[in-house]
Amino acid sequence: MKLQTIQISDIKFNDDTFSLTPYLADAPPQKLVQSIGRVGILHPPIVVEIADGIYKIGSGRLRLLAAQQLGMGSCKCNVFKTTAHPLDVFNYIYEEASHTNLPLISKAIFLKKAGQWLSDEELALKFMEGFNLQANTYLVKKLQKLAELELNIQQELLENRIDEKVCHELVKLDFIDRMGLFDIIVKLSLSVGNQRKLLISCREIAIRNKETIASFIGQPSLTTILTNQSLNTPQKTASFMAQLQELRFPRFSAAEQDFSDFVSHIPLPKHMTISHSPSFEKDELSLTVTCGSKEELLHVIEQLK
Repeated sequence: MKLQTIQISDIKFNDDTFSLTPYLADAPPQKLVQSIGRVGILHPPIVVEIADGIYKIGSGRLRLLAAQQLGMGSCKCNVFKTTAHPLDVFNYIYEEASHTNLPLISKAIFLKKAGQWLSDEELALKFMEGFNLQANTYLVKKLQKLAELELNIQQELLENRIDEKVCHELVKLDFIDRMGLFDIIVKLSLSVGNQRKLLISCREIAIRNKETIASFIGQPSLTTILTNQSLNTPQKTASFMAQLQELRFPRFSAAEQDFSDFVSHIPLPKHMTISHSPSFEKDELSLTVTCGSKEELLHVIEQLK
């Protein structure tokens, strides 16, 4: 590898051989543009010569895009010659990335690409510690599976809009079931907690009903909520999750409705509430009285007498 000045117009920006992101970025962050505009590129990008005078990016795509946007005709880069083995490039990318807060999906993509030349054992010993991950082959395989997910799921993981644990479970599903759940997660912008509830509930109900997850979530009671134009996203989410809860625990939901109807017919003062036992395990009910002072409590007790 040699540090040399190259023309930015000689770089093939559409090559993703060494990219560690699901999609190639087409615009740099403005803060980076402003920084390079002030002081230039402090850390030279890595490029790999494809043919005489033509290069593909090893790392530093955003820096090069910023330089291009600023109208810089050339910049200094660390250049690998055409004879360099791809693994040599990945070794340098690793050294650079291990000192940054590299997203999990980027680590997964790295392990998947470097795995073309190294065994799982070699990947674990060579790279996992630098990625602050346990050096075992099980985790290597698990992360490589994330890199096999559809690009739009990988992108959501990159941007922290979908939970890592949920992604590990999505990997185990077939394409139609996986994309059906993913579509709901994206449409409703579900929180991590609701993402996990969605996955667990749908999988449990589908197994119980001996049907696919896609078939279950395609039923009218759920799809009508998602397509209801009169509801905003939070309202759709609340309604959808409530319906899912009812379908998962029909007897519990019926007991909740019965209890709610029962309480609604009791003319309770505002400072009193009635609650049932957890999960209706017992028939007993609790009456809670909230008082602002000792005197008020004594007064309420006299009234109850």
